[in-house]
Amino acid sequence: VTVYAARAYGDVTPLRTISGSKTGLDGPLGIGLDAYKITYVANSQNPGSIVIYAPNANGNVAPSRTISGSNTRLYGPGGLALDVIGNVYVANAVRNQESVTVYAPGANGNVAPIRTISGGRTGLNDPVGLALDASAELYVANHVCGFNRHPAPCAVTVYAARAYGDVPPIRTISGPSTKLEGPQGIALDAAGNTYVTNSNDSVTVYAAGSNYDAAPIRAIKGRATKLIDPRGIALDAAGDVYVMNSPNYGKPGTSVTVYAAGANGNVKPIRIIHGLKTGLSSPSGGAIR
Repeated sequence: VTVYAARAYGDVTPLRTISGSKTGLDGPLGIGLDAYKITYVANSQNPGSIVIYAPNANGNVAPSRTISGSNTRLYGPGGLALDVIGNVYVANAVRNQESVTVYAPGANGNVAPIRTISGGRTGLNDPVGLALDASAELYVANHVCGFNRHPAPCAVTVYAARAYGDVPPIRTISGPSTKLEGPQGIALDAAGNTYVTNSNDSVTVYAAGSNYDAAPIRAIKGRATKLIDPRGIALDAAGDVYVMNSPNYGKPGTSVTVYAAGANGNVKPIRIIHGLKTGLSSPSGGAIR
């Protein structure tokens, strides 16, 4: 886990790095911060765990708490989000175990979730990205699009606040007009617009309340954007868009690219974090505080 100064750019050294044998990190993907700057990380290695670090943790430090064990119902966790009271939402992407599990504030050890969204009616299909809006509605980026035994189209599914069980989404963004392709990361701005990273090297943006085959209101896409296998996405208070690029198969381009609020089309980043000093290695999730 690497932490950078506000408005960092170029080949910069992180302010802090959590790394080493004591950390409990094992295939980290999703990351979140609560109001106290406590860091939550989803370890994806099946069955997986959630490791939690004290504010300003640095170096080879042990987590202050770990959510792990058979009672947790964690299955290859990836996306992670926190609500305003500190409940922890986790997307589990293991095939035939797809779910969103929710843990109470302060959860620790082999604890059961307080709520679980799972089942055939949910529309979950390799859920990898999570975001919550101001009313605690839950947005999920479902990565798999029409493969194998899961013929569903690419979709962003939205669930009512405090949803649980085998519940259908209250809204689903899906269809050819959406331009979704292998969606992975998801984030919301202050106006409720939805930002999604796609495997075709794009970020698509949907108006608040979008449903069905809704066309994006904006799309960041093209060679000038420097997007390459974008994964995680986050927005700061000004609406600037931060994208974690994690190229596959040894392709160059590992970076964090930053776009101005309202960016659209084949636009250049306003800042890029990349280079040997950064310590970036397959960045998949990001959070801003």
